[in-house]
Amino acid sequence: MQRELFSSYCRASNAQSMEQLIDYFAILGGSDIPIDTTLSLEQVISEQILPNYLHFRHLIDSLYMHTKESKKILIRAAKGDRRVFSIIKKAHLNDSLGLKIIDELCRADILEYELSRESPVLKIDPKQKLKKALREHRISHKVYFKKPFIRFWYYFIAPYEKEVAEANFENTLKLYRRDKNSFTGHIFEQLCKLYMSEVLYRHGVIKCDSYWDRAVEIDILLNSARKGIAVAECKYTNTKINRSELSRLKHKCTLAKIEPQKLILFAKRGFSKELISSADENLLLIKADDLKPLC
Repeated sequence: MQRELFSSYCRASNAQSMEQLIDYFAILGGSDIPIDTTLSLEQVISEQILPNYLHFRHLIDSLYMHTKESKKILIRAAKGDRRVFSIIKKAHLNDSLGLKIIDELCRADILEYELSRESPVLKIDPKQKLKKALREHRISHKVYFKKPFIRFWYYFIAPYEKEVAEANFENTLKLYRRDKNSFTGHIFEQLCKLYMSEVLYRHGVIKCDSYWDRAVEIDILLNSARKGIAVAECKYTNTKINRSELSRLKHKCTLAKIEPQKLILFAKRGFSKELISSADENLLLIKADDLKPLC
């Protein structure tokens, strides 16, 4: 995600808090919809977006020559773990066609690749026979949407397109009510990456993105020439984060054989007293409100 996209949204917004700003940006970011936080997000969706389905459909169709196969790819990319081969499989396409479509969507500035850091499994001995799971495992890159509104469209609207076109909004709104926190959590993670690379560390950042392999996933892994490795987990939930989340992050690092100089937890609503009083000098706790420097 480009910082300028979020910064320009901040300047145009009348949001009262970073939490509210993130919630609205996750849906409206990159769109031409006027920002009015006096309306709830559900009102924005039901009164400003869904009734104007044809207008937004035309704008989205103008970005790329869609096919039924590309629509499947985009719906799957909006959900799930964002791994390329997982997207293609769930879209029920063959690898050749799926990869071609994803490449085209990246060239059209709809999607962008996030490259895997995973290394292939090396045999100790040429005659060594790897376990079936290792033989069948494929290193897979991930993709993410360059504009939040496009992801919102393919997550909530595209699966029920025929219904929405007929002014039946029930299933889209039902899905939104169910998934709004997990949906926004992905955008929160993207903003946390920006905060780490452009505010916290800023100088000397070699790489800052997610880490995943066949055994573990870590939301953010940052490599800094000056300050070493930092890992982070991002939780966009209405409950405070407790010490067990720190334990899970440390366990993930062990599995991935990563030795970080800094452990960071990002939270929507803050942290438990036990976690705040932790004596772990390598731990940094950051709330959604702390992301204000990105504006």
